[in-house]
Amino acid sequence: MRSLALFGSPLSLFCFSRFKSTGHSFPRQQEGSLQMHRGHYQRGRGALAMMLSIGLFAAPVLVLAQGPTAGGLAAVRSFDIPAGPLNEAVGRFATATGVSITASSELTEGRSTQGLRGAYAVSQALALLLAGTGLEAANQGEGAFVFKPAPTPPADATVMAAVRVEATVDTDVTERSGSLTTAGPVSAATGLGLTLRETPQSVTVITRERIEQQNLNSLAEVAAQVTGVFFNSTGTPIGGRSLLTARGYSINSYQVDGVNLPWEALGESVQYGHGALDTAIYDSIAVVRGSTGLMTGAGQPSALIALTRKKPTRGLQTSVEATLGSWERYRALVDVGGPLNTSGSIRGRVVGAYDEGKTWVDDYSSKRSIFYGVLEADLSPSTLLTLTLERGTAESKQAPWAFDYGNYFYFADSVTPIPPSTTSNISAPWAYLDSDRTYASATLTHQFGADWQARLNYGFGQYNTDMRRGMVRRIPQDGSLTAARVLSLAYQYDTHIVDARVDGKYRLFGREHELVAGLNLYRFDHAAPLGYLGDPFPDLAYWSSGQLYYDTPDWDSLAGSEDDYPYDTEIQQDGAYIATRLRPLDRLAVILGGRLSNWATKSTDRATAFHDAYTWDDREYKNEFTPYAGLVLDLTRALSAYGSYTQIFQPQDVRGTDGRVLDPEEGNTFEIGLKGAWFDDRLNASIAAFESRRDNLAVALVDPDGQPVLTPQGDPAYRAADHTEGRGWELEVAGALTPRWQIQAGYSHFKNKDSSGAVLDTTQPVQQVKLYTAYEPALVQGLTLGASLRWQDDTHVDGISDPLYTIDNYIVVGANLSYALTRNLSLALAIDNLLDEEYRVSNYSHSYGAPRNATFSVRARF
Repeated sequence: MRSLALFGSPLSLFCFSRFKSTGHSFPRQQEGSLQMHRGHYQRGRGALAMMLSIGLFAAPVLVLAQGPTAGGLAAVRSFDIPAGPLNEAVGRFATATGVSITASSELTEGRSTQGLRGAYAVSQALALLLAGTGLEAANQGEGAFVFKPAPTPPADATVMAAVRVEATVDTDVTERSGSLTTAGPVSAATGLGLTLRETPQSVTVITRERIEQQNLNSLAEVAAQVTGVFFNSTGTPIGGRSLLTARGYSINSYQVDGVNLPWEALGESVQYGHGALDTAIYDSIAVVRGSTGLMTGAGQPSALIALTRKKPTRGLQTSVEATLGSWERYRALVDVGGPLNTSGSIRGRVVGAYDEGKTWVDDYSSKRSIFYGVLEADLSPSTLLTLTLERGTAESKQAPWAFDYGNYFYFADSVTPIPPSTTSNISAPWAYLDSDRTYASATLTHQFGADWQARLNYGFGQYNTDMRRGMVRRIPQDGSLTAARVLSLAYQYDTHIVDARVDGKYRLFGREHELVAGLNLYRFDHAAPLGYLGDPFPDLAYWSSGQLYYDTPDWDSLAGSEDDYPYDTEIQQDGAYIATRLRPLDRLAVILGGRLSNWATKSTDRATAFHDAYTWDDREYKNEFTPYAGLVLDLTRALSAYGSYTQIFQPQDVRGTDGRVLDPEEGNTFEIGLKGAWFDDRLNASIAAFESRRDNLAVALVDPDGQPVLTPQGDPAYRAADHTEGRGWELEVAGALTPRWQIQAGYSHFKNKDSSGAVLDTTQPVQQVKLYTAYEPALVQGLTLGASLRWQDDTHVDGISDPLYTIDNYIVVGANLSYALTRNLSLALAIDNLLDEEYRVSNYSHSYGAPRNATFSVRARF
């Protein structure tokens, strides 16, 4: 074997990781070696090279093995190298191929790569890995390459890019990136593939790296970490009410893989189900705050949650994970992906997860499972077919139906206090909520040349729910029987979704611009063959020995009874949109767009022996136009100022005290801010100020005791408020502060006021702080330490002076660590509420947040 040694030179060797002598630091390595021989590590010579390098400082000794032959360079290999620092990516490349690579430290310092996924010859793969870095690799023969600056093409030169769908580098994939941010495009806000800095709205991305570091296994756990999002956890994880809000309004807009989905395809209502979504199948979760009507049509000016599922990998990879947690919680996960034929033109991936256990809430337990399969097939070099299937189940026992699961403050006399408890559960022991959902989709993507792409998607979702619920509004202290509200309900959602879009680049007035146009529609059918609601159901519950007890209704007698109201609901929305990003100046981008939407709904009670069929909701809104305008001005190479404007249109399903549905909410939203991106987008920061002006805003009504006012149908009643204004500002930073230290943190401040200046919902915090940081100490290779913090200020019930209806500000601290025992096996520990803070999550009851708890995980990857 021949080798090349370089002495007294500023050159460095990329093997698995880079050793930089002048800094006296040792970036991460595998198994303590700096020497590579055709992908294998040799400890002895690596240690000798390290010691000589330390002694000589400016003259490191670098040993490179002879590379592969010319035939080996021509052979096609599969690569799966994530985006990130260039030195680490090239180290993985050298390990996989056995080539030797030299480059000056000055050339590579601070550069990053978009990564590499696919099957290529070595030279082609290395060129793709260096794409966008400003470097190129010069082939020295016999498997040796030297990096040098890439020549700058003449200003009038036209560069034609090769077209090949499977050669695309997925810069939006965060899995195995090791990053808490993304340098890739986020199209959820405008449909255009813009980076975080180029998007004129506030966007937070929770990457796969962070999900795994903190063991965030549900959407609710992720949402609780997002800047500006208020996760109202007054319910249990599955079966309870877990309302997600942002900027004062509930979140009811969702995307999956860039396709709009109505919330009905993911959960049984906007208050149930979504928080329990299992994150095992997602690569990243992006939250676009503010109005997103350009893409979604009807929606709140709160946020859009964009779920990006895992994709097939070009190379075979397998992940297995087992987790044990507090309250007898168990979890298992299997994830397998890779090519399904020798050429790699057909690829697949399967992810499955199952967990079960209890929580701190008395007598509550749950089970949950998720299966996800995806198949990609390259029908031609420019056409890609993607098929997906998703199947999830959730079961819960003694989950609360009310907004609260803890004891109320007072007995029925409104004077005698009910003893508080941090674990009490006033739900009926026979209560349950079971659900299953299925979602299948087919997507055809075609590339037209280098600049244009078209996508057609069809999806079908089905959601089935079976539940029995019970709750009381007042509890007599003397143990006498009291009435309860009882619900027995079974229903099915069927959702059909069609999404078509085309996007690309065009030239106008000598400049290049981008455009996206599309249409999407969905039809939602809700069939409830059993809809019994007994309110009140007499003499069902009583208080005894410090606990609430329920008798069991005669369930068999409820179906077909006078209070059984089986019903059907149909909702349909369709719309067409167009948006373009114009570049009138090098430093200025103007985004203009609009959407035309139609929306209709019809709800009918079925005929029974006691009543005829009755249509109680039949509405239609046509040709609703939603404009969008945004502007981004580059102040420096790293800093931009932006502004955006759009309108609000949101049909409502809530009712007033007269039982009539409120008119649609309408209004305008504005946002301005600054965004910065440094170190090749490995660190992002933003500050934003925003305002929403709305009419017909639904405001919940409460009685003098703080209890909800009900409609004639027995649901919470609302009033329509005009001339409301919501104003706030946010600050956020995410990414790498140093190669070993990362952070994701944010602060938000928001108030929503009516026309008189009074705050509309004082049970939502005005201020929130979210913080997470992770550090990899150089002294212990393979160790990652993390810490998190969540803080919110006081909340209270407006008009009630009783201090019990006030929640003082509180802080919840978490900690996590992971340690790589080998390249394939790691251990992880995550602790939530490390300081065991006792805090309430409801302004109306003794419902408390989770005390200190922990999960321990073992992960194996191959």
